[in-house]
Amino acid sequence: MKGLGQTSRILYSVIALVWLYCLGWVAIKGIHYVAQVAKYLNWIPFLMILIVLWANRTGIAQYQPPHQEPLTGFLNALLVTIGFFATAGAAGTDFGMNHRNRKDVVLGGITGIVAGAIIAGGVSVLR
Repeated sequence: MKGLGQTSRILYSVIALVWLYCLGWVAIKGIHYVAQVAKYLNWIPFLMILIVLWANRTGIAQYQPPHQEPLTGFLNALLVTIGFFATAGAAGTDFGMNHRNRKDVVLGGITGIVAGAIIAGGVSVLR
């Protein structure tokens, strides 16, 4: 208000309300555009995994772990799985709170949990 040379509380309130409305509008538009882009950006990591898998397909059968410690390998796989499910569970809860119907929740679980575990965990243990 000092920059405008004004001291009116009413003008301050009007400017604050217009400012808040504009910020809310920008936030809503931003969320909308991020959601539109996210539909396609989610496929990029999956495509990268497929490209790396294809590029290394001949070496999968010859892979030898640097250390033969089955218990450590099992525990590391267990840690990765628990970490994956903790994150996926939080995302699934968020998704489940905003679902249209039961089918959305089931498909979200199948896609997010089952397919994610198969892709992230299954590809890494190919031998």
